[in-house]
Amino acid sequence: MIDIILVFFTAVDYDSINVKTREFLRQLETVTAWEKNQISNVVDSVPVWETDMRLIALNYIFNFFTFDILACIPGLLTYEKELTLYPFKILRIFRLPRLLSFIESLFNSYK
Repeated sequence: MIDIILVFFTAVDYDSINVKTREFLRQLETVTAWEKNQISNVVDSVPVWETDMRLIALNYIFNFFTFDILACIPGLLTYEKELTLYPFKILRIFRLPRLLSFIESLFNSYK
């Protein structure tokens, strides 16, 4: 549960933001012209971190949020005592690519 909360407040690599998420945010009326320019601005040679919390939250909701909630909530509601809900734990496998990319970024930062 703590990881789910932290993902909403953690900056992510600009390239990892889904194109559909960017388009969805562009369609919102509350986005100013400056923010639209910032969303479409990409620098190829320098790693850019996305710090816009709305964009990070939308990206997480559109990608991994459903799997994370389905993997965690049944265990929290039943205090891990209901064995019939254990198959939901297999959904935690969807978190593996995110974990591997985090480990890869750690190793790349020490090169």
